[in-house]
Amino acid sequence: MLHDSPLLDAIASESVRTISEVTVSELTNLSWSFAKLHLLDETLFDSLASRSLMRLNEFQAQNCSNMAWALARVAVENEPLLAALSSRSIPLISMSAFNPQDLTNTVWALATMRRQDMPLLAAIASASISKLQECKPQDLSNTAWAFAKLVVADIPLMEAIASESLPRLSVFDPQNHANLAWAFATLRVSDLPLLDAIAVESVANMKQFGPQELSNPAWAFANLLYVNAPLLHALASKAITTLRSGSTQNLTNTVWAFAQIKFKNNTLFNSLAKEVVANLSAFRPRDISITAWSYARCEMRDDHLLDAIASAALSKMNEFEGRPQEISNLVWAEALLDMRHCPLLDALSSAAMRTISAPYSTQELTNLSWSYASLKVCNEPLLQALASEAISRIIDCRISDAAGRVTTQNLVNTAWALDTLGGFDRRNHTGWDGSSAASLRQVFENFLAASEGSLGVEWVTLAAIAAKHGAQAAPPAFWDSFRGRLLGPTMSRLGGLRAACDDDSAAAALRELQDWVVRWQLPHLGAGHTDDALRAAGAIPVSREEAWVAAAREEVLRVSWWSCPHAAVSSQGVVAWLSADVEVLGAPQVIEPGVIYFADDSAEHALLVERMLQPIFLQVPRNGHAERRALVAVLRAVVRAHGQAGGGVGGGVGGWQNSVRGVIRLFASHYLCISCLVVVAQFCRLLPQVRTEVAYDNAWEDWQERAAPPGASAGSSSFGQPPASRPTVLPSSAAGAGAPAEVVLIVGRAG
Repeated sequence: MLHDSPLLDAIASESVRTISEVTVSELTNLSWSFAKLHLLDETLFDSLASRSLMRLNEFQAQNCSNMAWALARVAVENEPLLAALSSRSIPLISMSAFNPQDLTNTVWALATMRRQDMPLLAAIASASISKLQECKPQDLSNTAWAFAKLVVADIPLMEAIASESLPRLSVFDPQNHANLAWAFATLRVSDLPLLDAIAVESVANMKQFGPQELSNPAWAFANLLYVNAPLLHALASKAITTLRSGSTQNLTNTVWAFAQIKFKNNTLFNSLAKEVVANLSAFRPRDISITAWSYARCEMRDDHLLDAIASAALSKMNEFEGRPQEISNLVWAEALLDMRHCPLLDALSSAAMRTISAPYSTQELTNLSWSYASLKVCNEPLLQALASEAISRIIDCRISDAAGRVTTQNLVNTAWALDTLGGFDRRNHTGWDGSSAASLRQVFENFLAASEGSLGVEWVTLAAIAAKHGAQAAPPAFWDSFRGRLLGPTMSRLGGLRAACDDDSAAAALRELQDWVVRWQLPHLGAGHTDDALRAAGAIPVSREEAWVAAAREEVLRVSWWSCPHAAVSSQGVVAWLSADVEVLGAPQVIEPGVIYFADDSAEHALLVERMLQPIFLQVPRNGHAERRALVAVLRAVVRAHGQAGGGVGGGVGGWQNSVRGVIRLFASHYLCISCLVVVAQFCRLLPQVRTEVAYDNAWEDWQERAAPPGASAGSSSFGQPPASRPTVLPSSAAGAGAPAEVVLIVGRAG
């Protein structure tokens, strides 16, 4: 017995004793009443079920729906009775004996018991469409909710529910709105008029929303990638005031929803972080990984939150085993936020090792490989398991999506990760089919077979891998396509910009390059082809072993610290060093022995010199890249010197600029992105008589773990946070430098 009421105990006992005398209506009414009170008397329900089976042919529509509802309410899954109820209900439904309430109660019962009875569901859907006008708002939303809960997308029914609900949304309560939005999102049915109307009604009634009514529509709209700014702002404001009264699921659904559509609201995410930290002890692995994933997707790094997440994950690591999505999402979040938290990564490696094969989807396997490579964490047993499984899938062409198509992004990311971690340099691991050379060649063949519409960065990445292992690692067809379709045209366009004879031609060449880069999604040309691009741009690539390059690298390392390779290669992580020895006719010499530049997006002022070295846009603004800032600074110094000599900056190329001679030396801590290569081409066009030498490192290969400087961590020595303020350019030694600059702790961002 789950209750203490003597009266109810007596009713149950007497009903069992006299069950043979109970009528059909009394059978269902007794079941409904005890279920309504959440009272499960097993002896009573066993007797009711047995008697109902005996008299089921007497059941009418309401008897069937009430009995099904009652069984679901108290979680009694009596298979013989449920099957008999289904058989009895279907002909009654076809005869229109079920009213809207009966239909709703029955489908609600099926959904609550997760019982996907397709013949009965089909009958309910068909009958419901003709009766929707009689339905109350709760019936409409509950019917949609039930079909979504069972993942049964009856499109005619959902369209009919949308049409019937639309003019009546003003009388729906917040829970009806939330359930309706959740149902359409779960079934991925995007009815824009309905979503627009729900958004308007939700904003108008936001004061009535509780945590559940808040998280469900937020999740629903995000799942459909439906962006409505007034609704998002209203949901964010309401969430801040209701966070503490919600459940863990409400909390994680809310943070996931805003992250999914990348709606960055600092106040909301800061409030969410505090609530997450306060409730982490109740978080399951799924909740932990979703929260970490969400902050990573929005590139919002909160060290206190991430430290707490790491501690919580470590304390529950045994629960992560057998959960590939949770493992891969958490490692991915660590990588994207540059969190090289070695104890957590080691523990996740061990958990991943135990379920590395079939349970991992291709996406999860790719994310796991990419993340460990981005952090340069090489757990040898995990690497062997990843390499064995990934290469097996590559050979069998199983790097594919749900429809069975080979996805070049997963293929390339997996190949890059294995190569970065040394997976293609190892032979004879258990599970490998053939040599590493044959496996690598299969990567290229699979890529070529599916490369229509692939991104430029994928071609560049594979070309770099091939160059590293020898040109013969890739088939000739790959090199022909790469050079003919991408590399050659890119070099030609860079050369065209460099050689433009006047400003109008240069502007046209720049626009053509911008369109080309966006069309191909080409953020860089990789370590293997940046030298060629520099030559096309008019610069002189210099060996990494040159004396001035070694000195520049040492200075960059002295003032910078990167938490991991992913931080070092990000747009905010690349550091530049520049020296200049330039003569301007009739003006003071421009001399700079060496100065450091950091990326700073706030440094653009749209002044004349900045406009002379235009960046190009790809996914993120690139005007504040360190290399561009360095070249803008030296060009500004040259223009200023020319102005002091009484000259103007007009006249176009071939005028006063031809009188400027000397040497510019630029070093970057990572190879230049496509925008910085374009800037180099413009610089060389403007100052054609200046020898522009460029050198760079490859941070993916050259990064090494170093002890973090003081202040580099909020609770862990494995990562750093940039200071609140720092100098973006070191004091010029030519002007009399003061004390050395503080070390800059770089935790990068993608881009």
